[in-house]
Amino acid sequence: MAKYRVLLEADQKTYVLAFANTLSIVCNTAIVVLMARSGLNIVLLKYIAILAVLSRSVVLYLYVKIKYKYINYSATPIYAALSKRWDALYMQIMNSAYLGAPIIIATLFFKFNFGQYLCGI
Repeated sequence: MAKYRVLLEADQKTYVLAFANTLSIVCNTAIVVLMARSGLNIVLLKYIAILAVLSRSVVLYLYVKIKYKYINYSATPIYAALSKRWDALYMQIMNSAYLGAPIIIATLFFKFNFGQYLCGI
């Protein structure tokens, strides 16, 4: 399903991904509530609840097959286009560092009481 998610993100159709995830959560909740009320064994209940993940996969699969009929998944790749793949990886790493830095800094301040040295707290 990763290729379908990447395709939808690249085409800026993230609302389809959000819809599929929401449907999966609703199906999971309904399955758990109905099976729990019937007194089903918890292990069996969790195995049946995995079916909700299939609903997300089915929605993504059907949407991509209907909207992107022209895509040939068995085409030979153009390896020259892959020369920039490391740039994308570096950008993802830098974005993760950028988004995670405030949490790491706050954790260090509160865990090791660095604030008392800097702020006089």
